[in-house]
Amino acid sequence: MRSSKSYSTKEWARLGAYTNPVSGTGMAFSPLGIPAGQPVTQVHETGYLERRPHWNYPNTFSPFWRLYYNFAAGHCCVFPDREVELGPDRIVVIPDHHLFHSVGTGAPPHFWITFRHDRQPAQGQAIPIELAPGELELDLIRALIPLVREDAVHPDRDRALGLSLALLHVVLTRPEITWETQARPGQLSRVVQHIERNLDQPLY
Repeated sequence: MRSSKSYSTKEWARLGAYTNPVSGTGMAFSPLGIPAGQPVTQVHETGYLERRPHWNYPNTFSPFWRLYYNFAAGHCCVFPDREVELGPDRIVVIPDHHLFHSVGTGAPPHFWITFRHDRQPAQGQAIPIELAPGELELDLIRALIPLVREDAVHPDRDRALGLSLALLHVVLTRPEITWETQARPGQLSRVVQHIERNLDQPLY
């Protein structure tokens, strides 16, 4: 990107995001519209329970992603090759279509987001994804809790959605996560979405 220090008066006059959202002086990401294959993140639900007992769900296999953060020990996720305890020292992200068992031995404060994300982890990426929470993630979680807890009175849904997306974008762009470099072709994405929407329906 060329330095703005070298722009002439005429070049300055031509700059600006008016009919085109890309001015040429910022970091451009996408043109108008959503290009085919552009990763999409969609929040299904964000929630928080001050106490979450009886967290026992065997053979969980879902067509959506999960983000978990617990403020104390007492829950764990058991995968075929390892067991991951939830707690204040880690954010746990579970991609879609991964079999695990939810095991609860206590009733800790439990925060979660269920969401859709079109990008897929690389082959070598450990699943589930475990991340040490940074201050930014913790601040967003703390800001979300009053909005999404079950006893919230007239919560601001727009703000809750915006903060949920912000948290997901911060977490999913962490450098510790490695991703497939190629997105699914548009037609394949539509087939996958149809399967996910009708996962509980008979095959024929």
